[in-house]
Amino acid sequence: MNKFIKNMLFSILSGLLFLLIAVMIYSPFRRGLFKGFQTSASTLNLISSPEEHWVNVFVHGSFGSLLGLLNVGDIVKDKIKGTNYKKLSKHFRRQPISYKDQPILQKGLVKVEPSFDLSVTNGRKFAAYPILKAYSDIDEAVNSNNHINHFYTFGWTGLLSQNRRRVEAIRLYNALQKEIDDFKSIGINPKIRILAHSHGGNLVLNLAAINKLLSVQDIENDKTLFLGNSDEDSSLRKMYLILKDLPVEKIAIEKKGQKKLSYIPRSSDMYIEEFVLLGTPIQPETECFFYYSNFFKRIFSFYSDQDHIQALDILSTKNDISCQRIALREGVENIFQIKITTSNSDEI
Repeated sequence: MNKFIKNMLFSILSGLLFLLIAVMIYSPFRRGLFKGFQTSASTLNLISSPEEHWVNVFVHGSFGSLLGLLNVGDIVKDKIKGTNYKKLSKHFRRQPISYKDQPILQKGLVKVEPSFDLSVTNGRKFAAYPILKAYSDIDEAVNSNNHINHFYTFGWTGLLSQNRRRVEAIRLYNALQKEIDDFKSIGINPKIRILAHSHGGNLVLNLAAINKLLSVQDIENDKTLFLGNSDEDSSLRKMYLILKDLPVEKIAIEKKGQKKLSYIPRSSDMYIEEFVLLGTPIQPETECFFYYSNFFKRIFSFYSDQDHIQALDILSTKNDISCQRIALREGVENIFQIKITTSNSDEI
């Protein structure tokens, strides 16, 4: 079997394996591809309960990345607007094959009732449902049903672009705020767990940058920000430039699709209780946000030396290659890196 194909198969299998192991540690598509099952906490008819509630959000990674070869120079410059790569990726995302390998549903935050039953999706094969159901079943067995899980996917463009991931992170931040508000309105204060695959992890890391900037009252004159030319300084500044050009929620709500979520978030006490990364490329643009422990309480990063795809992105980062491991700082106790191995990966 071709070595490249073997590596691709291994990456897919590793992603599914990671989802199962992680639990051990604790608008419909208009073209008829998907008939929506989207709800929100306010429509769940939940009753205030003393039981612990968890909001589990699965974030998919990039897809159709080979299409990036059409516009390599534009990707390196992070200027993909209007490129053939972006247009074809948008088309590719609508195809049924895009939903069979990782938990992708429509764009945005989507409430999911996990199931192995194909009738739930009218016979369509969406990987999200069995993956989330397997997670749910293992969690129930391990934790003896001592809490209530609520499952979601967060869909995004999947493009190889730092700025695109920043924009998508703002949308996720706002969507999470809305969902948590709905829970709190019925007397539930849930904990948040995010499980992200590949570049979905880098998207989620940007949530910490948003949270930090929102905590500063006067960003322009604050002397604790933008102190030098570090990667953290650069990333915070780029996120700030995006945020300051966004409209307020009342204006954005009149827009179509996910643009409704592209508004300046409000400051809040939201944080992520557990963040699980599955084969995420470690890049200097977002690595600094691992250490925002006031936002990410516990982090679990799964990787494998045989997952060559994880380190393959050399286009959407300033480094020559993406890394597999976080360069942990001394004294950090809330970040755990777990290496996955197989007995004979060459046979996969």
